[in-house]
Amino acid sequence: MPNSKMTVEEGKQTGRPTKRTPDRAEKILAALRQGTTIATAVRAAGLGLSAFKTWRASDATFAAAIKKAIAEGEAALIGIVQRATPKHWQAAAWLLERRWPQRWARREPPPVEPREEAAKYDLSRLTKEELETIVELLKKARLKPGEKPAEEKPFDLQ
Repeated sequence: MPNSKMTVEEGKQTGRPTKRTPDRAEKILAALRQGTTIATAVRAAGLGLSAFKTWRASDATFAAAIKKAIAEGEAALIGIVQRATPKHWQAAAWLLERRWPQRWARREPPPVEPREEAAKYDLSRLTKEELETIVELLKKARLKPGEKPAEEKPFDLQ
């Protein structure tokens, strides 16, 4: 890669030196292999994002190396999470949620439909005996574990 532009006529250098250097390319690729984002890798190498995009678009070898480095970075990060799972089950859960979200991602519970407003009672109006009677009736009506309620039959309380 040339380090600066040369004029055809004079053979002299013009413009500023290029930032497309093998050292800068390796810095970008090394950062991507660690799992950093493209934007972070490019900034860490001292290059602007638009210059990087132009470089990647004009150099198929560099573009392929970027894809490979990104995949290596992903594999490295997954390896870190997998090594953490024996001691920290949350690491495995995190990885499952993100790798297969359709099966493992957290789902919000369905919204609860508003119910009719519950009746309000002033139990201070009842005597102790009346309250004890209510408690006994509730004990009698309570279902045992696994027991199903009887079929409802309409009845008149009055």
